Amino acid sequence: MELMVAGIAYHKGCIDNLVFSTRELMGVLTTVLTPVLFKAVAGRDGLSSYCTGGQM
Repeated sequence: MELMVAGIAYHKGCIDNLVFSTRELMGVLTTVLTPVLFKAVAGRDGLSSYCTGGQM
């Protein structure tokens, strides 16, 4: 969604090339890094320990 909005704004002349490139890079990076970082933080069990009230 973010990439589509940035593309439309760029083609309509609302944002310049630098802002467009920055928005595109941020969109791709957050899309790629979110699952990787979530797995690193949540661990192998995911959020199961949180769902059971912290008891394993």
